[in-house]
Amino acid sequence: RVAELGSLGVMSDALWAIIWVGLGCLSSLAYYAIRGSKFPQSSPRILYTESFAFGRSYRDVVSQFCAAARALVITVTEDELWIRPFRAFYVMFLPSLSDLEHRIPKRSITAVRDAPHLLRQGVIVEFTDGKGRHKKIKLGLKNADLFKRALRSETHDT
Repeated sequence: RVAELGSLGVMSDALWAIIWVGLGCLSSLAYYAIRGSKFPQSSPRILYTESFAFGRSYRDVVSQFCAAARALVITVTEDELWIRPFRAFYVMFLPSLSDLEHRIPKRSITAVRDAPHLLRQGVIVEFTDGKGRHKKIKLGLKNADLFKRALRSETHDT
């Protein structure tokens, strides 16, 4: 009888863990749904885009631990670099923890340099965010040369 009561305690602990994780998922999805997207719905002129990219922010230890493997969409427009996760990555506040959701004006990018990456061509992008903080993100891309060329391109007024 004591063994049965012990197993009920473990079961209730597991149930509570599932409930807490479920509440975390729902609250983060609700937060991002209310906040809305940082990215425009209409498509500007896209110079480079890649799905399933790798990424890691160097903001802090937590963001380095929360690196994204094949979970980012990288887009370069005439004026901006967009780094954003796939929709499924928005669960449990991962974009906030990982620091992998950015809309960066090209004029704010201070450096782009090659970096080693295990599976892809690695690039480190350094930039100043809207609050004046220096940030650094490492990306693993399929075609780093095309990405860098798109970042160097000028805006063309028509």
